[in-house]
Amino acid sequence: MTDLMIVEIQEDNEWVVKSFEDIEIGSLFRLRNPNSGELHVFEGRTEFKATSGVKMNQAGILYVDIEEVGDRSAEYN
Repeated sequence: MTDLMIVEIQEDNEWVVKSFEDIEIGSLFRLRNPNSGELHVFEGRTEFKATSGVKMNQAGILYVDIEEVGDRSAEYN
């Protein structure tokens, strides 16, 4: 499966490119646009903590439940 976004998981205080399937409960991760390299912003945040393992919805799309961290909302006001 091809990732639509570049997935980076924090390991030992460094961001490491991984597969979405590598996200585990407690993983701190962020997503990058594969074309521009810009961080994906969701509700003013760019970093997320997984509160579930990887799941698949009825449409076959992988997802994880998240806790939002890494607030950047001030940059968008």
